[in-house]
Amino acid sequence: MHSEAENLTNALRNNSKAQGDWCEVQLENLLEQAGLSEENGDYIKQGKGLELKIDGGAARPDFLVKLPRNQWILIDAKVSLSAYERMVNGTDPQENEHFFQQHIASIQKHIDEVAKYHQIKNAIDICPFLLMFLPIESAYASAISNPTAAKKDIGEYARQKNVLIVYPSTLFLTLRLIQAIWQVEKQNLNAQEIADRGGKLYDKFCGLLDELRELYKLFGKVHEQFDDKIIPKINGRGGLLTQCDDLQKLGAKNKKSIKKESLLEN
Repeated sequence: MHSEAENLTNALRNNSKAQGDWCEVQLENLLEQAGLSEENGDYIKQGKGLELKIDGGAARPDFLVKLPRNQWILIDAKVSLSAYERMVNGTDPQENEHFFQQHIASIQKHIDEVAKYHQIKNAIDICPFLLMFLPIESAYASAISNPTAAKKDIGEYARQKNVLIVYPSTLFLTLRLIQAIWQVEKQNLNAQEIADRGGKLYDKFCGLLDELRELYKLFGKVHEQFDDKIIPKINGRGGLLTQCDDLQKLGAKNKKSIKKESLLEN
């Protein structure tokens, strides 16, 4: 176990590919911890069909996090631990200053790489600020601790490039805010759906009332015609009721009798 741990440490120190893979894993863990899910379409990961068109070719950022109304936040994980690790563990002040300058230059280079995503030429509406994720907060803190010696204010340099540097704590809060925005958006969508359905129900009810009014008028006309044409033939002089009574008096062998409360009687 000690040997494997040492090998892993050396790989992270000296292998930029291993550092980048480790950084992406940390980033995706934060996405999941914040309640976002790739399966639900909350974000798209590099290698899963994520390719954007920019001037001079294609861009493959690490993650796109979805926002309401077809907007996205682009997050690219960037890390370079070699110079930072040597600076932290070094004992020679002059060498430490040299490693510090390398550390600053590495972060500046990453900022420039992320800033290129502003050249994206596809239909997705990318957020004006691109997020550059640094997995070690102290590495960023050291980079902004002495801008005079570095001859660069890294935070200001990133802002000028419209790049926002985030580390685990600030990125987690950002992702939780995105999740909260989605919850509000879903509530608004439900409210809109209720309003739409309510409007359709109201329209249908109005249409039903109009049809019932027409039927009522039609029934009224039928009732008038019934009273004018049918009732006299039944109840009028020499009508069917009178003739049935006469037949009964004459001895007709009927099994049923006419109910006197019949609606056909006046």
